[in-house]
Amino acid sequence: MSAPSFDAAQETDTESEPEDLKDKSYQPHGAHSSTRKHHKTVIAMNLVTGTKISTSKAAKICQKLSEQGVNIATPSQLAVHKTLFTRATQVSSIKICALF
Repeated sequence: MSAPSFDAAQETDTESEPEDLKDKSYQPHGAHSSTRKHHKTVIAMNLVTGTKISTSKAAKICQKLSEQGVNIATPSQLAVHKTLFTRATQVSSIKICALF
């Protein structure tokens, strides 16, 4: 079985393209930078569960502490809410599995 021959004429060379046709915004998969920052929600989640405040107030407290110079993550209210319910689902599934 012979290997297929490689024809050098079939190779496309991006160097020969005019500058205005090159896509300068192209980045390989996994090399792009995210425009959003993801913040840890552990502190805000502990505020909600430990002190019984709302997710909105927990997000505001983290934001105010960050503005005052405290090195703390500033998650959004939606992120705190989502993390709280995700964690509750995990805990309940663990408890259900422990019963059986």
